[in-house]
Amino acid sequence: MSNVMSDEDSEEDQRELLAALPYQIWILSEYGKPIFSSCGREDEMSSFFALIQVLVKRYETWENGLKSIQTSGLHIEISFRVPLILCIVSRHPFNLGLQLDIVFNQILSMLSRKSLKDVYEKKGDHFDLRRWLDGVDKRINACVKGFNEDPVVFSSGFRILPLNCSDREFIVNLMATSINEANLNNVAFAILMACNELWHFMYKNVQLSQICCSSPEKPYITVEELEYIFRGYFKFSDMARRVNNRVKMFFYQLETFSLFSWVTESFELHCIFSPFVTKKTAWMTAENMLKILRKYEKKVFFTLQPGLLNG
Repeated sequence: MSNVMSDEDSEEDQRELLAALPYQIWILSEYGKPIFSSCGREDEMSSFFALIQVLVKRYETWENGLKSIQTSGLHIEISFRVPLILCIVSRHPFNLGLQLDIVFNQILSMLSRKSLKDVYEKKGDHFDLRRWLDGVDKRINACVKGFNEDPVVFSSGFRILPLNCSDREFIVNLMATSINEANLNNVAFAILMACNELWHFMYKNVQLSQICCSSPEKPYITVEELEYIFRGYFKFSDMARRVNNRVKMFFYQLETFSLFSWVTESFELHCIFSPFVTKKTAWMTAENMLKILRKYEKKVFFTLQPGLLNG
């Protein structure tokens, strides 16, 4: 009886751990060894880790890959990157695969893929990789914060910030000199927009993967308030990807704000308006904004390839 009760208590504790956060990231070795958990209690999640490892390996024997598991109100995205298995558990299905890519890149910034494979070959399946990844928790937690609070991180873009004219001219001249010496072309910069009913906007140049956002203004200023409107961006972006971007224009009114999104192969424009704005006004404002954004794009964005910006 005591063993039965103990098992039930353990399962209940693990269910509580699973539901403790609306969003969790797990990392384990392909051999089932815990490496990282967002809740910081990876050893207590060992049964979940073991289950994921068994499922991933089982699908591998079938010459297939387990990508995701969906239950009521819970989405689990899995990525097998030999020798690691990465997993996101989320109440929202938005862009989880891309987030796993970013987390994996954080690990690769500390250990190369070859080093990851070599360490298990030399030290065995049960090697505890955590001692080699000291500090990775801070990096991943920063990613988690970005995923939930910053649409630029969520959209996998580069943030472009407004600058004072004098600062802009100084940087333009400095970079122009450097770029000319390197036989490269074009440099770029900032933008300001205004509309009585426009509260926030986010513009992305798809080809350059660069994004500019308006600064926080009333009524959305705090992190919590911004998270609320960003979730509107996230929902639409995820929906658009799921239908292969067949939805080009989207207008949705809520009690607290209105969302207008316009997506093409070359740009994305997402706007938050007051809840009283009409569809016609939102469309006309977005159209005027786009004309100005496109006109000054070469002064706002770096027109070098993103790979060069990344080094």
